[in-house]
Amino acid sequence: MKKANVKAKQDRALKTAFRDAMQRLEYNLPQTEILGPLEIENWPKYAINYFLDWELIKAGPPASSILCMECEMLCTMPVESREMQNGVIEYFLYCGPRNYGKINLKDDNLKQWRLDLASFSKSLAELLETENEAEERFPKRLWYLGEKKIRGIRHELFLARGVAWRDFPKLIDSQKLGKSLPALFLSLTETPQNFPHPTFPLDKILIFEKAGLSFDLAAIERNLLEKESTQGNEFCFQRQGDIWFICYEGQCERIKHALGFEYLAVLLAKPHQSISALELYLAVKKTPPTALNKTKPVEPFSDQPKSKKQNTEPMIDAKAKTQYQKRLKEIEIELAKVHSKDSQKSKRISDEKAQILKQLFPKAAFRSPEEEKARQSIQANIRGALKKISKKIPKLSLHLKNSIKTGSSCTYQPQTKLDWKL
Repeated sequence: MKKANVKAKQDRALKTAFRDAMQRLEYNLPQTEILGPLEIENWPKYAINYFLDWELIKAGPPASSILCMECEMLCTMPVESREMQNGVIEYFLYCGPRNYGKINLKDDNLKQWRLDLASFSKSLAELLETENEAEERFPKRLWYLGEKKIRGIRHELFLARGVAWRDFPKLIDSQKLGKSLPALFLSLTETPQNFPHPTFPLDKILIFEKAGLSFDLAAIERNLLEKESTQGNEFCFQRQGDIWFICYEGQCERIKHALGFEYLAVLLAKPHQSISALELYLAVKKTPPTALNKTKPVEPFSDQPKSKKQNTEPMIDAKAKTQYQKRLKEIEIELAKVHSKDSQKSKRISDEKAQILKQLFPKAAFRSPEEEKARQSIQANIRGALKKISKKIPKLSLHLKNSIKTGSSCTYQPQTKLDWKL
């Protein structure tokens, strides 16, 4: 028990020294990365050796000046040196104010170390066993650690200095982080609450032991889940790179991107507003549907069942309907055989098909091929997105199925107002 208590005390002392080093680096002041005897006087003696092993620090040249402690004046004096006959270098200083003359200095009083986040980032990447090599993305501020799956989602991991500094949001924007994969940051100290990416102080997720340094991955996953559930994300539908962060009634999940999520996001942003299928398509795809398929004619059909009051279209008899349907099948075969360069014949057959469809579906014939293509794409992709959501958040899938109407026009009509974070 006594040994265990001693070990726990030593590990806490090591963690305190690490926290002190991180706080020094977080200061935006010159030379804060340089450590001398005064800076580490409160550290446990073994801390320096461990930090060297972790490549957090590197040995620097002896100090060129030193604070003289011989009297109460505490003067900063230049360090002198000379090589002795036996090859040993002697360090000393001359005290002028009190005429103490030559004062010999011990080597330990002149030792210096430099905090080095560039080399430490590589050690962290090895501990995390990330994919890809660690690299510096922005000088002395941002280091890429690689990719790693956390809670089943692949993240890009970064070590960041100065997350609380004013310029950091602009720095992140300049690097275009989180566009392809969600970004997760490891910071030197506590971070602002409004920082848009998941961020964890190193001292909260590292395990400090004299036996070695390791990551508490369970703590990262647990803290990530807690951050998601406590950030006011009761209703959230946000894209983070190739992942959608979705919350409904407090249940939060990350789901891989699909085109249908983009259609849903546009509709959620405009509740109770009717958006034409073509407008919604263009809002997401940015190109007209005809750019996807210029030659293949699209068969329109009515997307909503017609009530008896609405159904004022002239009826055709069963025999004529059968003949039209038979002819449509023949036309499909003819169109498949027509060479792409024979535009006149293709147009003639397509015109005949359009006339038949007009007889079969008079109202649907007013929908252009572009509109029909947009409607089909939206319905198919939204169905696929809802299927993905149903596996993670069944309640949200049911809510969207009951609230979203698709067709020539699309709307999101929730029974109660929901404050979606988009």
